[in-house]
Amino acid sequence: RDESPLEAAEVHDTPLCKLDGLRVMVVDDNREIVESFADWLQAQGAVVRVCQDGHEALEAATLWHPHVVMLDLGLSGLDGWEVARRLRADPEGLSRLLIAISGWGQPADIERSRRAGFDDHFTKPPPLARLQAVLCGIAITSSRLLIDKRDGKPQDTRPHAQVAELVDALVSGTS
Repeated sequence: RDESPLEAAEVHDTPLCKLDGLRVMVVDDNREIVESFADWLQAQGAVVRVCQDGHEALEAATLWHPHVVMLDLGLSGLDGWEVARRLRADPEGLSRLLIAISGWGQPADIERSRRAGFDDHFTKPPPLARLQAVLCGIAITSSRLLIDKRDGKPQDTRPHAQVAELVDALVSGTS
């Protein structure tokens, strides 16, 4: 049996935060990967939905309203970049954190992810300490966005860039 994508990565013994109530959708056509991520996220308190293709992910995002979408790029049919573009085209998609998690990690792949609307790009296996920090940042930000949604419509505060900068500083120890 091959090593799980999460078994190969280093994880903090103590999570940086609890992800209680954070809705995370994991999209990958590899069942082991989605199950590994789902188990890891649920252990931290996240509410998880898994999808195995792009069309399923688009439908689930419309019905389930995740805070975070962790998305493989090499999906059959509708690839991850196209899913990201379509999610961003939806007004609610502006406040959602999109994270590419893929075996493709060349600079051209990362730039293509940025252009498609991803907030971050991780190469498999992802550095889980950094992924934990990103998710903690969005858990805090999502709580604040809920408070700021007085008119019932998602606000496009796009805090993800500031969260990513803070996460980089925390993980690298240069804050």
